[in-house]
Amino acid sequence: MSARTVVATLRQRWTVAPEAPARVRRAYLDTADWRLFRAGHTLEADGPIASSNGAVPHVSLTLRDETGGAVVGPTEMTPAPAFAPDLPAGPAWEDVAAAIGDRCLFPQAEMETRIHRYAIRNADDKTTARVALEHHAPGGGRVLRLVSVVPLRGYEATAARIVKELSTSGLVELDAPVLVLAREKLGQSPPGRVLGPGVELDPGMPAGRAVGAVLGRLREQMLSHEDGVRAQLDHEFLHEWRVALRRARSIVRQMPGVLPPDELGFLGAELGWLGGVTSPIRDLDVYLDELAPERDGELTPLVSYLTDRRASAQGDLVEALDSDRFSRLLEAWEALEEADPDPASAPEAVRPAADVAGRVIARAHRRVLRRGAAIGPDTPPEALHNLRKRAKELRYLLECFQTLYPADERAAVVRELKALQDNLGEYQDCQVQAATLRTMAADLFDARTAPASTLMAMGRLADGLDQRQSRARDEFEGRFRRFSSPANRKRFASLTEHAPRDGS
Repeated sequence: MSARTVVATLRQRWTVAPEAPARVRRAYLDTADWRLFRAGHTLEADGPIASSNGAVPHVSLTLRDETGGAVVGPTEMTPAPAFAPDLPAGPAWEDVAAAIGDRCLFPQAEMETRIHRYAIRNADDKTTARVALEHHAPGGGRVLRLVSVVPLRGYEATAARIVKELSTSGLVELDAPVLVLAREKLGQSPPGRVLGPGVELDPGMPAGRAVGAVLGRLREQMLSHEDGVRAQLDHEFLHEWRVALRRARSIVRQMPGVLPPDELGFLGAELGWLGGVTSPIRDLDVYLDELAPERDGELTPLVSYLTDRRASAQGDLVEALDSDRFSRLLEAWEALEEADPDPASAPEAVRPAADVAGRVIARAHRRVLRRGAAIGPDTPPEALHNLRKRAKELRYLLECFQTLYPADERAAVVRELKALQDNLGEYQDCQVQAATLRTMAADLFDARTAPASTLMAMGRLADGLDQRQSRARDEFEGRFRRFSSPANRKRFASLTEHAPRDGS
């Protein structure tokens, strides 16, 4: 129904007074993992076109519920909120802040919107309702025409009659939120979908094609976070980017014989290079997050030192992402996904995916059990670090081939594995951080850039990390006992019971 038809229909029964039209750039703000949408919220930001870094300047915010009804708004803000502390005050906004946590808000869909508003007046020339005609153009094309009716208090019956009259004239009720329709018109995935490592696999499909599909999903997952990594929108972009990268490295290492060895060797080496570029940034982010409460205290010189190092490491990462080497890596990665391996060089490629994945997962599980059982009170830290790596590899395999296994059984296995990983991660992180803090304290002392109070505070932090490491070490035996229990071994066996045993 055109705007002219809507107005003509309304004028048959009411006095229709045009109000000032508006032309805005509407952005739907959410986190990268759709925390607002999944919590039943939609956040509209009407204002100028977004800046090049993805941020939205001065805006008028409207918070809507899952039905599309306005909960709060419009609320004027300059600049637009990027994180929870930037949001306006009020109970509804507190719910939004709790939903987004520490993640960054950015435009998940943008469109040019023209709004024509009309006041509906009764015989006494009193405004009883307002009708808005909205023309939304995602991607530059006029594709969505919407009409909304807002009653004034005490005149709800008039608004209901307006809706009925427009429906009789051919106006149909919206069958999906505007955000959903806008992303559909833009050719984007539905809101709320978070790209994970799992890709739909057939147990009987050739293993070569299954592994290619998994690697393709991981490359897609990594690239989906690249803009956020470059713009440093929030730390989770880099974390998710690195997880996808590490999963790919694990698949490459664990799947000899499934894909061509030369290509696998090149991809494994280049993924290792890229992982090395990103490791310093992630480590610095962990330090800065833990020191956030101390930014204005005696550890301020340390925070400044870390911030400078972080900026330098970010520059190195962006340079790597802009390099020909990174482009060649992506090209080789994509070619490997689509390769049809020659059984002569990749004999496992033609075997059923479930058989190959089950055998590899069973072998990775036995490796974790064997290494964990060998750890005693006097075992050096390196053995626990190595066990953590093997546990990560096992979990990545379970996640990447998840669609081959029943969700409930896999979830139970991953739950115990994650508990073991968390314990080993606490142990290693505390050891590394304590050692690094002491090294940085020596650097600051030599450079004479920090007072004695800062160096003493760093020493206390390192001592606290030592204590946490000791507690994690004490808890390891119990964690590993639960992971290696007969019940948990049985769960693993149910996933891989048809996998051949090669004794490795």
